Amino acid sequence: MIKLLTILLYLFAAGSEVCIKKNVLNGFQLICNNLEIDKDILMRNKTSYKQIRQIYYRLGQKRILNEDLIKGIYFLKSLGQKGLVFYFKNLLGFDLNLLHKIEINNSVFYNFFIYNSRIDFYNKTVKLSNCCPFFADNQFKVNFKSVYFMDFNKFVTKLCPFYFNNFEIEELNFNYLADSFYSKNKVSFTNINESIKLNIKIKILKISNCENLDINSDIINCQMFQSTLNFLLFGKIKSIHPNTFSALPSLKFIMIDIYYSRQLLQNTQINWIKNLNKNLRINDTQYENYTDHVKFVLISQRYYPEFYSKKDLYHIFPDEDFCIYRDFPFNKMVLLSINDNTPDNYKIKYTCTFLWIAQNYSFYLKHYKKITN
Repeated sequence: MIKLLTILLYLFAAGSEVCIKKNVLNGFQLICNNLEIDKDILMRNKTSYKQIRQIYYRLGQKRILNEDLIKGIYFLKSLGQKGLVFYFKNLLGFDLNLLHKIEINNSVFYNFFIYNSRIDFYNKTVKLSNCCPFFADNQFKVNFKSVYFMDFNKFVTKLCPFYFNNFEIEELNFNYLADSFYSKNKVSFTNINESIKLNIKIKILKISNCENLDINSDIINCQMFQSTLNFLLFGKIKSIHPNTFSALPSLKFIMIDIYYSRQLLQNTQINWIKNLNKNLRINDTQYENYTDHVKFVLISQRYYPEFYSKKDLYHIFPDEDFCIYRDFPFNKMVLLSINDNTPDNYKIKYTCTFLWIAQNYSFYLKHYKKITN
C-alpha cells in the first residue's frame, strides 16, 4: 500500500511539472505545457540543462503568446545559446507588445516554429481588427533566423504588414496552404498605401506543400517583400498572376515545383515570367552590362527523385508546348532553367522547345556563380 502510494505521488508530481527535459533527434528539448516556466528551473544549477537546444511550448490550452515568453528567452540565453529555437503548439495569437520587450541584440537570432494554432494579433488581450501602425518607436529591431508556420495553423484574417515593421527574417515559411473544395487555408496580407515605407527585410519566402494555390498580390505583398531575394514555391500552384513579381525590386530567384510545373506554365502562358524586368530592353551586345538584373526561374524538385516519374526536361518542355515560349523575354535578362531527376547514365532528349529557351545559356553559365549568389 505504501509502495503504491509512493508511485502515485511520483506520477502526480511528474504530471504537475510545467517543463520536462527530453532527448530528441537534434538534441535535448525542454517541453513545457505552459508559457510560465517554473522559477526553480530558472534558478537551478544550469549544468544539467546545458544540452538543451530548444524549448517546445506544448500548451495544454490555447494561449496568446505574450511577454511570458521572455522567461524562456532568458533561460536559453543563460545557457549560452545564440540561436534561440522555440516551438509553439495551441497558440491563440500573438501579443505585439512581446516584440517590443525583446531586447535588441544583433548576435541573437530567434527561430519560431508554429503549428496547430490560430494566427491572430492582439494588444495585450484585445484582438486587433484594424490594420494600422502599432509600434510608435521605430528604433527596435527583431532578428529571426526563421519563422515557420507548420501544419494545422489557421489564418483567421489578413495579416497586417505594419505588425512586421522592423523585422529581419532570414526565411519565412508557410506550410500546407490550400484552396480546394475539401480544404481552405490561405494566407494573405492587407494592402496598404505604397507610399508608406516600412522597414521589413525578409530574405527568403518559402511556401511548401501547398494545394491548388493562386499566387497573387494578396500573398506576395509588395510592402512585405520589397527586400526579398528568393521565392521558393513547392506544391501545386494553380496560377501566378501576371504582375505578382514585377514590382519587387530585390527579386533574384524563383523556384517552382517540377511536379506541377508544366500545368502551371500552360495555365499562365508564362505571362508572369514575361513581366519580370518589365521595363528592361537590351540587345545581344549589352548582356555583360546587366548581369545584376538577371531574374532566375528554376524548375526543381522538393521531394525524393523517385517520386517524380517522367519529370525531366523532355516532358516539362515538349515540342507541343513551343507556342507558349515563342515570345520568351530574352531581352529582359530572364533565365528559365530546370533541375530535373534525370539519372547520370540517362541519354538526355533535348526538345526544340527547350533548345529555344536555352539559346542564351552559354552567357548564364559564364556568370552562374554571380547569378546564384
